[in-house]
Amino acid sequence: MAAPSPPSHLVPAQPGATRRDWLSAGLSAGVGLAVGRAAHAQAARPVVPLALSLAVNRAVMEPFLARLAQAAELAWDLSFVPFSRLLKMVERGEALGFGVAYSPQRGERLAFSQVLFASGVWTISRRSQPVDARTPADLKGLRVCVVPGLDYGPELEAAKGRLFEPQGAAGDFASRLRMLQAGRCDALLATQPNDDVHLLEQRVRDAGGELASLVLGRRPIVEQPVQIAVARGCDLAAHLPRIDQALHTHAAPLRRLLEQPG
Repeated sequence: MAAPSPPSHLVPAQPGATRRDWLSAGLSAGVGLAVGRAAHAQAARPVVPLALSLAVNRAVMEPFLARLAQAAELAWDLSFVPFSRLLKMVERGEALGFGVAYSPQRGERLAFSQVLFASGVWTISRRSQPVDARTPADLKGLRVCVVPGLDYGPELEAAKGRLFEPQGAAGDFASRLRMLQAGRCDALLATQPNDDVHLLEQRVRDAGGELASLVLGRRPIVEQPVQIAVARGCDLAAHLPRIDQALHTHAAPLRRLLEQPG
């Protein structure tokens, strides 16, 4: 009995095709179908705008957020903007905001995710004029490089302009390090999503900083929770439960990503 003919859409076009040829074509079609289904599933995920400060450590945060999006079955549309613009985007309902610290005033108009992780604020100073700061009070009388508009937590925010003189340092981490090394401030505040000083050293090196001429704090002077914020009542707020569930069920792999060098 003759073998059944393959479906017409799997038969190779060239004359003299063998059974092996059309079986191979069928396998390729099956692989293509599987890839197409995966692409369709990816495309079906809601695309959610997420705004981040220019000051974030992108080498660490982008893999972390990619894993979080996968777990939440979302697709991020990332925007890296000055923190002041980030807040406006969130308040207008244009995007979720990464790293917006909770306060009672913000809580009246913004909703917040569960805590993603705790971020430490470290000091970096020049070796020629080292700063051994263990609390915000140790910054008294100093010029301190800070990201304009960025909320460093209640203790440091209360100390700005009262205990120390804030020096606005916009741009990425490399540009802020250059500002410090040029002597335009006595210390630089740097955020880090873990308590490993060696990873902070790596970040300094990657940004072109010269560790031989710099001093890193022994430990963070403050720690604060990092969350995602969204305007209350806007359509984007519907994504918070999915993000919270992903944070709960994938806590261990997300935490490991924060322990990798940036």
